[in-house]
Amino acid sequence: MAVRAIDHDKAVIIEPVLCPGRENYDDWYDAVTSIPTSARKRTIALVCDGFRGTSRLAKDNNWIIQRCHFHLLSQLHINRGQWKQLPDSPQREAVYRAIRKVLVARPEKLNRCVNELTAVLAKNDCPRRLGMIGREFLRRLDQFRAYQNYPNFRLPTTINSIESFNKIIRSRCRHLRTPASLLLRIKVLIRMRKTITCKPKIFQQN
Repeated sequence: MAVRAIDHDKAVIIEPVLCPGRENYDDWYDAVTSIPTSARKRTIALVCDGFRGTSRLAKDNNWIIQRCHFHLLSQLHINRGQWKQLPDSPQREAVYRAIRKVLVARPEKLNRCVNELTAVLAKNDCPRRLGMIGREFLRRLDQFRAYQNYPNFRLPTTINSIESFNKIIRSRCRHLRTPASLLLRIKVLIRMRKTITCKPKIFQQN
């Protein structure tokens, strides 16, 4: 995790909490409560990939959610099937492009773009998996467009900076054998790095 002030483009990396098993709400709750109290009380938004328990955690803390656009687009691209030359490739492409338009649509054009996406998803030839992703996207629409709904907070729309740092951690820790040694190595890497770049999504209001 990392915390960033509204008026800064650098985020301070928080020391990790190592939890066994798959991620869940209880573990994320423990991780969040490990953030220094002074920083946690001033937090107003959570930028994330939509992990299990996201909405509950944000509701418990009265936080705004901004979901990562990169994770969504990557999921869509995997199911886009461009390289496979599938029979329903045109339909897959239509869903992909409609969702991208909704992600970045200006407020005055949002309803039209949402209606276009809804119409594409309602067609009988809409691929099942992409249809599920699209309908879930519409249910969580405010969480993907918080950067436009709250422009004064200068929210980023991806967590790519954290993901890049995670790759460094994985490459440096792949041969460690115990949780204790893993945690120690991660703490050392964080103390060497301390901050990461975390720029907001630029959105110019009319």
